[in-house]
Amino acid sequence: MRKTLLILAGVVLLYAAACSKKKGPPTDIPIPASLQKMIAQDTNCTCSPYLKEYVWRNQVVYLQGCAGIACNCISLYYTAAGEPIEMPAGYTIDNFLAEAPLVKTVWNCGQ
Repeated sequence: MRKTLLILAGVVLLYAAACSKKKGPPTDIPIPASLQKMIAQDTNCTCSPYLKEYVWRNQVVYLQGCAGIACNCISLYYTAAGEPIEMPAGYTIDNFLAEAPLVKTVWNCGQ
């Protein structure tokens, strides 16, 4: 009985340790200077532009877009270094949002 309890306790501890490890790339990296500059220069909040941080295919990706209902915005993607990413042909914003978990909203214009 005691041996069974020890084994059970060991399994529970191993499971808890395995689940607590953070997976994927670090998300506490500073915002790239090029994106900070873009944020500082964007003062037109008509279409509610934003910059959000995601983890996509095990890398940090910034998404620049807008939330205005009557606005037709182009979504732009950037690496953790602030370099533009060209998505594969036919890959839509809906594909990206379904695949990439949101880490945080970095910036919302006017907020």
